[in-house]
Amino acid sequence: MDVLHTGSVDGFCLGSSDSDFTRLATRIREAELVVYGFGERKTPEPFVAAGDTFVYTEILRNVPVKAGGRVAQAQANIAQRPERNCPRRRLDQAVSPAQPEQPQPPVV
Repeated sequence: MDVLHTGSVDGFCLGSSDSDFTRLATRIREAELVVYGFGERKTPEPFVAAGDTFVYTEILRNVPVKAGGRVAQAQANIAQRPERNCPRRRLDQAVSPAQPEQPQPPVV
C-alpha cells in the first residue's frame, strides 16, 4: 500500500489463485491504477473480475493443447476478438516502447 500512495507507478500485477487479494485489487482500481492479475484456472471469479486483465498461468506453460479442450477453446475465442478488446493486445501495447515521433515536413 505504501507504493500505491507514492504515485510512482501506473499499475500493479497480482499473482494469486485464491480470493485473498480481491479487496486489494479493488482498492488499487479505486485509485485509478491498472491491475493485472495472474493465476491458475481454479482462481475464483471475484478475483478474476476485480482487475483490469487476468492472465491464466496455464497459457504460459509449454504444454501441448488438446484439440477441443478448454484451453484450445479459450485460445480460439481470443483469436476471434477484435484487437481493441483483446486483453493480451492491450498488455502488449502497454509494455511496448513508445514509438519516436516522426518529424513533420515544413508547411509551405
